[in-house]
Amino acid sequence: MMKLKYATLGIIAAISLAAAAYASAQTLPPPPARATSTVPAVNQIRRGEIRDFRTNEVRPTMQSIKEQRENMKGQSTSTKAQMRNVIKDERDALKEKRQALMEDLRKKLAEGLRLRILKSLEKLDDTLTRIENINGRIEQRIARIEASGVNPITVKDLLTVAKDQDVLARQAIQAARTAIASATISTSTDKNALKDTLEEAKQSVKDARTATVDAISALHGLGRASNNQFPATATATTTQ
Repeated sequence: MMKLKYATLGIIAAISLAAAAYASAQTLPPPPARATSTVPAVNQIRRGEIRDFRTNEVRPTMQSIKEQRENMKGQSTSTKAQMRNVIKDERDALKEKRQALMEDLRKKLAEGLRLRILKSLEKLDDTLTRIENINGRIEQRIARIEASGVNPITVKDLLTVAKDQDVLARQAIQAARTAIASATISTSTDKNALKDTLEEAKQSVKDARTATVDAISALHGLGRASNNQFPATATATTTQ
């Protein structure tokens, strides 16, 4: 009778621990969301600088060229040639300013993308840390269940998978950080490569989260199975 009582208490403890582990699933961070492809603040700056360039550079230059063309009428051939050279110089200067502006905007857009990716990686890192902490609590509960005489083999195997996924996710995040640190982001190809690296890190964290949910579900299932298998015994023992 005493052995039966201790076995029943072990099952009750397993049920309690499994239920607590399942409750932990509610604290899991949501899966990482897919990042948007724009940086609103940078785009606003870009539009503002282009608008200012048109107002302060393009329009005055085009107005000057128009006026000089009007003044060319009735001028001598040599004077017209000189005025054409002036117009050409103004066009060339405007072209150089436009190229400088576009290069500056390209750098700002690249830096905006870099900052956005780094911010996303910080969030992924925080999410993964929370997942790792939950796995640690599951491991502690498994140890308590084992101490009560129950061997949750399936849960242990799933937790091993979850911890392996944590390692892979951590490596993916670090790989993305390394990529963004060394990237020049000078072409659309560079940008797409960095975005792909970020998405790989996000998917790795999602996989880690899914693996942890599977371990929690198995632990909760252990509690249900124990409850279904020994309902009468548990009742009889507790009433003695």
